[in-house]
Amino acid sequence: MHVLLYCAAFLDLVGFGIVAPILPLAVTAVGGTAEDAGVTLASYSVAQLIMAPCLGMLADRVGRRPVVLLSLLGNAVSMALLGVAMASSSVVGMVVARVLAGATAGNLATLQLIVVDTSSEHERAARLGRFGAAMGVGMVTGPLLGAGLSERGIWVPAAAAGLVALLAALAALVILPETRPARDGAPPAAFMIPQRGSVHILVVILAAYLCTSLLQAVMPLVVQQRRGWGADAAGVGFAVFGAVLLAVQGALIAPLTRRYLPRSVMIAGAAMMAVGGAGLMAGMHAATLLAALVVMAAGMGLITPLATATLAALTPAGERGRILGWQQVAGTLGRVVGPLAGGFLLERQGSAAALGAVILVALTATIVLVRNRPATCSPAPTA
Repeated sequence: MHVLLYCAAFLDLVGFGIVAPILPLAVTAVGGTAEDAGVTLASYSVAQLIMAPCLGMLADRVGRRPVVLLSLLGNAVSMALLGVAMASSSVVGMVVARVLAGATAGNLATLQLIVVDTSSEHERAARLGRFGAAMGVGMVTGPLLGAGLSERGIWVPAAAAGLVALLAALAALVILPETRPARDGAPPAAFMIPQRGSVHILVVILAAYLCTSLLQAVMPLVVQQRRGWGADAAGVGFAVFGAVLLAVQGALIAPLTRRYLPRSVMIAGAAMMAVGGAGLMAGMHAATLLAALVVMAAGMGLITPLATATLAALTPAGERGRILGWQQVAGTLGRVVGPLAGGFLLERQGSAAALGAVILVALTATIVLVRNRPATCSPAPTA
């Protein structure tokens, strides 16, 4: 069954990756500014920020499968609207489409929840790592497809992403099982506040996604300004980022969690993101950019599956939908602030300030992890 979940994650990220590199360029191509591009990217995350706890509550109350189906169908409709908005050169239409996509964006978090439901504590990090690796394959494939499809028309990648989401919804309808744990006693409360032991993990997730979303917003525009590169180069850059995520999460998470505490690995990941940000700010030569992207992607690859596994270990089974909803809120808040801050800093202060923000946030995540010592899951026993 886990192979099916990995395939679903792959398809989701293919759809996302097809659109991600060309969206900022699509906004500026119709007369928008860097700030407009940031607002367009952030609108998705604002809607997701509001709706993620509600989707997490639904996953605990009515089941995982209905939430996945709702999210995939919402994604298909939003991509169709995005394609129409791009074809008609409407920035407002692009924002509306991204709001709808964000409001129904619960499929990846819910698929992760299914992995958690069906894994023991010591299997969980490795399986979440493989889930992340499937996402990495999608991140490699999607941007390359998007760059190629954009040559046929700026709206074509969005139409292709909508088709992918629709196919994924049909597949989920046929093969996805329901894995919500049976409830004992009264139903869980409709709303939960994360416990103190989980809050700092949520802060680290926020910081990690803030870094990557800021990078996503500004890098296509920075390399276009400094090197004259277009959507094809942006697509290759994001593909490299996804390839490194794939390698780290698919091959390194399992052996690392057998030897080290999750917290120690996450500290290393946050520090690597800071080093990668410094490399991006140091110069804009192709080799420097490539090395910095590799280091930053490796750091992100270490943080995300271990943060999810840690939150799951700290939370009762009947409340995991909502704590992973809060995880999505944290990641979404990062994706809201990142594009807005990146667009503002790039437009007003230049690329050095925008990339310097990546370093500052990653260093903050490192300090938070060093200063807090939660009772996280221990390394898996070795044979």
